[in-house]
Amino acid sequence: MFTYVVKRVLLMVPTLFGISLILWLIMVAAPGRPSGTGAGFGETESKGDPTKDIAKGEAEFLFRRQFALDRPVFWNGWTSLAKDDVVRALKTAAAPIQQVGAKAKRVATEELENWGTYAVPALVELVGETSGAEQDSVQYWLRRSGYERTIPTRDPDVMAANRRAAANNAEIARVAWPDAATPDDRAAGVARWRAWFEANRASWSWSAWDRFVTGLTDTQFGTYWGNLLRFDLGTSHQYKQPVVDLIAERLPVTLLLSILSIVIVYLLAVPLGIASAVRAGGLADRGTSLVLFLLYSLPSFFVGTVLLAAFTSGPGALFPTSGFADPGAGQWNTWARVKDTLWHITLPLVTMTYGGLAGLSRYARSGMLDVLRADYVRTARAKGLGEGPVILRHAARNGMMPIVTLLAGFLPSLVGGSVVVEYIFNLKGMGLLTIEAINNRDYNIVVGETLIVALLTQVGILLSDVLYAVMDPRISYK
Repeated sequence: MFTYVVKRVLLMVPTLFGISLILWLIMVAAPGRPSGTGAGFGETESKGDPTKDIAKGEAEFLFRRQFALDRPVFWNGWTSLAKDDVVRALKTAAAPIQQVGAKAKRVATEELENWGTYAVPALVELVGETSGAEQDSVQYWLRRSGYERTIPTRDPDVMAANRRAAANNAEIARVAWPDAATPDDRAAGVARWRAWFEANRASWSWSAWDRFVTGLTDTQFGTYWGNLLRFDLGTSHQYKQPVVDLIAERLPVTLLLSILSIVIVYLLAVPLGIASAVRAGGLADRGTSLVLFLLYSLPSFFVGTVLLAAFTSGPGALFPTSGFADPGAGQWNTWARVKDTLWHITLPLVTMTYGGLAGLSRYARSGMLDVLRADYVRTARAKGLGEGPVILRHAARNGMMPIVTLLAGFLPSLVGGSVVVEYIFNLKGMGLLTIEAINNRDYNIVVGETLIVALLTQVGILLSDVLYAVMDPRISYK
């Protein structure tokens, strides 16, 4: 059994790899860009200073850099970017729409934006070879390409990088000539640009090995897998925190609700199913079935709202309206904190449990009815065994196999089902985080939570397989 479990755990790695690959392929193959406009993130474009107009909003910048959407898909050859390509893009981006067409103009502008720092050597060369409005356009893109965007974060390492970027940006602002510059100002500016480039030439001096590594890694494919291998799910543009930290903060709430709900459901559903099957057709069986089917037909958002209105306000207020714990619970002893948490999650647990209880007990009843008609059960009774040992020792173990199968999908479904419950009772768990991420188009969180659900699905399938062997001795994983 141990060897089998180890093999299955190792098999989860390529399975998650495949799921991650599908997510990435959907992202790449989807028409348009998920971050197509800054307004889609609740932000607007910055106008004026080109160093403040680097991307269509801070949130889009974070998302595009996280998934390298401004880089080639599989191979990055921009370390050998030709000056002729930069000239072509500059002319097309600056040309009137009537002359080149809207699509060509947009593509050329995006090329210049995406090349970024890779275009600096060619732009520095061109800034001394042009004049007038063309020279101003070259400097505009040179400032944008040399500018380093800072990332709002609490990470000390990133904050240090932000300080270096701010110093570089201040130097670029000093080097550039102002608007309406005279020919002498432009000439002095060209000299400053060349001096700045020579002082930082090491940043654009690539060896053959550097070009190979950059070609593989600075791509959409390489960045995505590199981030996953480092367990880096990116930065939430809404919270300005790493997604891993947000999930680690919210996941315990959802897991506690889900695990307790599963335990309660199985502890209640199995005895109810067995009792109904043993007394099939009787008054107790019919009454239980009626009540459970009524419960199963009630949507969770309705039940949660009714419980919230009935037991959290007015004279019948027995539970808090929202939250996972009292604000001052951190100063209490362990037992007091446990009681406070149970008090807060009682209504959410009821809302999450009643539907699964109704459905699972019917599966247990159906499985038991099939087993009770089996030959070996009749043989056990013919040998003189009491009804208790026959039901519990012989029938129940095989009759519960169907609900063990359901366990494979129960854990991830409860995590998904907690979305409604956490929203109604304002619990800071994965469900509420999912709603907030979808409403705010926080794609990094959505991708991260999708991977978490995929992992929980794999864990649920493994638990089901292990329980098969525990409940049925005929099953062996050797």
